[in-house]
Amino acid sequence: MGLDNIIYEEQPCTDTNILTLTQSIVGGIMTGDNAFRGKVFDSLLSEITNIDSVLYGNEDNYIERATLNTLSIEIMKFLQDERLANIDDFTTDNTAEYFNAPPNREWWACQSVSREELLDLARVFDICYENNYKIYCWW
Repeated sequence: MGLDNIIYEEQPCTDTNILTLTQSIVGGIMTGDNAFRGKVFDSLLSEITNIDSVLYGNEDNYIERATLNTLSIEIMKFLQDERLANIDDFTTDNTAEYFNAPPNREWWACQSVSREELLDLARVFDICYENNYKIYCWW
């Protein structure tokens, strides 16, 4: 089971811009409002960004600042692709064309991820990047 990815300043993050966003992206199950469940998004993010195991199984246990920026940028590129414009809940089937992949390939822990969740996740990564917050991966 994947546990939480925790957002830190020098202590648990209290930035309300982050805390509001984490409520819509599968809040932490073992921590508070400053966390979200990484496993839910990890395999989709791996496909979108070509960065493996960034939120789940990350050997360093935290996400580098430059990686936060890349994640945010690549999510926004994905969401702006015209082939996906009419999709609100992304699944392995309805994104197969985008990834040049066969339908029914497996995303690790989710059947669908909403456009709103991905947008909020990109915002979290962007805010963390801009403020030099750290995201520690804990499982």
